[in-house]
Amino acid sequence: MILKNNKSALIINNGSSFLLGRIEINNNTTISNDFLHDIFPDVSGENIIKISISYNKESYNLKIHNNTIYITGKNNKEIMLAIANLLSLQEQFINIPNQIINDIPKTDNREFMLDIARNIVSFEEIKKIIDEMFRNRINYLHLHFSDDQNYAIESKIHPELNSKEYLTQEEIKKIINYAKTRGIDVIPEFDMPGHLNHVLETQKELRCYNNQGNSLCFAKNHEYLYELIDEICSLFPCEYYHIGGDELGIKNQCSCPLCQKLMKENNLTNPKELAADFINKIARYVQNKGKKPIVWNDALKYGKINEDIIIQKWFNYPFDKTCLDEYKNGRKIIISSATDEYFSGPFSLTPLRKIYNYIPEINNNIVIKPFGVSCHLWTEIISTNDEIEKSIFPSLQAFGENAWLQYNNLDYKDFLIRLEKELKNLKDRDICFSSIDIVDKFSVKELTDYINKKLKFKNYTDFNTIALLKMFSEFYFDRKSNKLVKKIY
Repeated sequence: MILKNNKSALIINNGSSFLLGRIEINNNTTISNDFLHDIFPDVSGENIIKISISYNKESYNLKIHNNTIYITGKNNKEIMLAIANLLSLQEQFINIPNQIINDIPKTDNREFMLDIARNIVSFEEIKKIIDEMFRNRINYLHLHFSDDQNYAIESKIHPELNSKEYLTQEEIKKIINYAKTRGIDVIPEFDMPGHLNHVLETQKELRCYNNQGNSLCFAKNHEYLYELIDEICSLFPCEYYHIGGDELGIKNQCSCPLCQKLMKENNLTNPKELAADFINKIARYVQNKGKKPIVWNDALKYGKINEDIIIQKWFNYPFDKTCLDEYKNGRKIIISSATDEYFSGPFSLTPLRKIYNYIPEINNNIVIKPFGVSCHLWTEIISTNDEIEKSIFPSLQAFGENAWLQYNNLDYKDFLIRLEKELKNLKDRDICFSSIDIVDKFSVKELTDYINKKLKFKNYTDFNTIALLKMFSEFYFDRKSNKLVKKIY
């Protein structure tokens, strides 16, 4: 992608540098030389380009001067930002004015969430996605690997979970290492206490009733879950750990004698409060293992959630302002709006211009400086690599620029001009994508097809689908005004 920065480049003299030629790399960092040579392949010719890479105490700095390129940063993540910027320049120029580039993103944590539980995504396909995240300065890959349908990474301590397709632990380690070399951390998500049906199918005794859905009994021993958490934490070195905590049904807990007894013992009035207590216990457990816990904002509806747990806001509950209050009181919030930054829905709901221009908000209150921002791909109705890529691209490019640029620097028309060249580059990199005329228009047929596919997918507590169905029945998004408009047909 031809990247746009918040700060303009500083032209340092009237000379220029040639960005095409034989590469000499002087690497004084822990970054792999093999990776650097892959990123900067030699081109035959007499011209020599020297690349010097080292650490400093500042944010990343990219200096281009008389055919020598100096890249510095306080850590490998910062250096990767400079490298991404250099790759962008190489797409645009052969000769470039000598200059210095340094920049600061609007938001430090820029995340892409990939659901591999509903439909598995292959090791090679995830690598392709990581490459594009790197080029678009997205620095966290959030892997949603456990859900009602599957536990999609290999468990060696509980192999009975691996009854369907999954990624082996060796593949996960390779994915983590591959991402790390590109300045990207991988966040694991083992969703609980809802969305746990696949686990409970193998451990029916953990349910309130042995034959009832994805209802975890809060009064029973949860050592089985702790063992899985231990395995996950040992596999994923990332400082963040996602607990989940969304879309919990409490019908069975309301009548479960054990849950009712536990409520009385703890002076609780509702099983939701048991769920909040469970989430806090899991959070303390992962904190003791050196992790920073994250939960979906649903958890705030259950009861008091420990203040040091990061909240990921995926959906506005009009009747619940708790998330907004928590943000105002200093709670760390990741914004990942289901109606603005999800790539798995119809483009009529999240057209490209809407993704690009999105301003993070909670209950219609703008969040100027969120802890993080996130876009998502859920795979309930997406399975093939082509479908995955066409859902992600070019929406990922729009999200990456939105997450990086200050709001007054966003320019959708300018983005579209630069995107035309990027689509050609995606094709050269053997990546499928949806054309601009598809991703930026309203289509009744697209909405109808999407709803039909969602209704055929068996999901136990898919409140998102219910909300979307209600929205589609009343409104559509006008592609020019980017606003909800009453249907007239």
